[in-house]
Amino acid sequence: MFNKSEIMTQAWIWFNNDEVDVCDINWTSYGDTEKTFGVCLKAAWAKAKEDIEERKVYTKSIASSEELKAWNWAEKKLNFVSGLTDESKYQQMMNIDKETFGMSVWQKAIKAAGMFKRTAA
Repeated sequence: MFNKSEIMTQAWIWFNNDEVDVCDINWTSYGDTEKTFGVCLKAAWAKAKEDIEERKVYTKSIASSEELKAWNWAEKKLNFVSGLTDESKYQQMMNIDKETFGMSVWQKAIKAAGMFKRTAA
């Protein structure tokens, strides 16, 4: 769930950087006045927890998005299974969005799924 080495590395970077003060680290508590490694480590853990919570919200929003529903519908319509994760399908839809301005999400899904089917085959 947490990558402990990344958290320790982030804490160490904050602790050793003379240009970073306690007030510059968003994840410190109000009572932290001195920049110690313990304070930096606690802040790095808080940052990691926040990142995970944001990731959960993002993943949940993808699962209920119209783009994902449209992609799944397009797969059925084109009679193939992409094997992509929901996040990858959503990302494919966001990428095709740049090329197909003005099309409905369902038209974009057919185009994106069709392009994926042709390139994956």
